[in-house]
Order: sequence, then structure tokens, then C-alpha cells
Amino acid sequence: MTDPTLIFKDSLPQLIDEWQDVPCIWDAVRYRIDDAGKKGMYVLTGSATPNRKGFVHSGTGRIKELRMMTMTLFERGISDGRVSLRGLFGRPEISFATQEAELKDLVDYTVHGGWPGVMDMNADASLEVARGYIETLVNNDISFDGVNRDPTKMFRLIRSLARNESTTASKKALKKDMTENPDDAQISDNTLNEYLSVLESLHFTDFQPAFNPNMRSSVRVGKTPKRHLATPPSPPPLWG
Repeated sequence: MTDPTLIFKDSLPQLIDEWQDVPCIWDAVRYRIDDAGKKGMYVLTGSATPNRKGFVHSGTGRIKELRMMTMTLFERGISDGRVSLRGLFGRPEISFATQEAELKDLVDYTVHGGWPGVMDMNADASLEVARGYIETLVNNDISFDGVNRDPTKMFRLIRSLARNESTTASKKALKKDMTENPDDAQISDNTLNEYLSVLESLHFTDFQPAFNPNMRSSVRVGKTPKRHLATPPSPPPLWG
């Protein structure tokens, strides 16, 4: 796009989806905000974090970043939301009847995940959506920045991540897991680091920091963050 201002409309607020495909939109939005001196004019949404080396301005003081997650059980209407972590630490009196969920229900909640589009689907159909999401990511999204990457190696990496879901598995362990089959091509440390970084940029993986109670002792219960796949339905299709 030679002139990013062509995307702007007079009607505000305006949502611009997948703006990272045309990174210069970021600076154009920043200039429009400065000229108008107003807030809440634009909402920029995207499925990947672009390289910001080409940005003129970071957006500090003008653009607030917000990481969006899939829907929670409360947002899906499964939990009534009467119990919260904040409430538990506040020590309220909790007294009401609860209905225990069957194992089948827990599995169903997991494979459905929190994508709004699968709320009315059964478990099998929602798993197909998850498979399609993974296929699109491996075959298309991993080259979002214009760099060609090996779909086969990326698939082996995310399959290894699924097998090591919610663990502190090291990069060495992931690499070993990826090449257990003698027919599997080797992957270099640099490539592994790059591919892990790509999955973070695509918001496919999340890190859960080690528990730190902020006590005076410098010793923590754990130091290594756990790695998660960002969407709960992602691991099951990769286990098969």
C-alpha cells in the first residue's frame, strides 16, 4: 500500500483488522491520533505480532496494546462466575450447591475451547476446526513475515509442544523429541529458536511465569516458566 491513509474512514471509531499485513498503518494511525487529539478513534486487531524495526514511533502514550484470549468458561455460560480467585483470597463466605461435572463434560469443554465460532458445534466438529487452524498455521501463517519456513519441521515442533503441554520442557528436550524417528530431518538450534519465536509472534504459544510470591527470600519455588499452547483445542489433534 503506497498510501495507508486510503484505509481511513470518516465514521469513527474504526476497526482495522490484520493491520500487521501493512505495518505502515501503525504510524499512519499514530499521526491521525496526534492531529485529532482524541482517544478511542481506532481499534487495530491482528493475529500476529509484526517486526517493529520499521516503525517510526512505538505508539507509547497513544496506542494501548491488549492481548485477547479465547473465551473462558464463564463467558461461554458454563460457569456462573460466583467463585473467583480474588474472592477466595478475600475469604468470603461461600455457601451454595454445586453440580459436579462428569469426566466427559471436562473433555468436551477442553476440545471445544473458547472460539466463538464453535460454541454450537459438537466435539467432533470443533476438533475439525482445531485441525484446520493448525493446518493453516503450518502451511501459511508461519511465513507471515515473508520468510519461507519448512512446514514439516514446524509441524513436528508444535506436535512436540503438544506432547509437552504445560511443562517446563527445555529446548534440548523438544529437539530430541522432534528427531526420535530416524527418518526425521535434523533441526539446528538456530532454526528451533527461530521457529519458537514465530509461534510466539503468532500467539500460538504462551509462557506461564514461575510462581513468585514476592517474599523477601531470593529463593523461588520454581524458576523455569511453563510453555502452553494458547488455545486448549490445539493439543488433542496433534496427539493422534
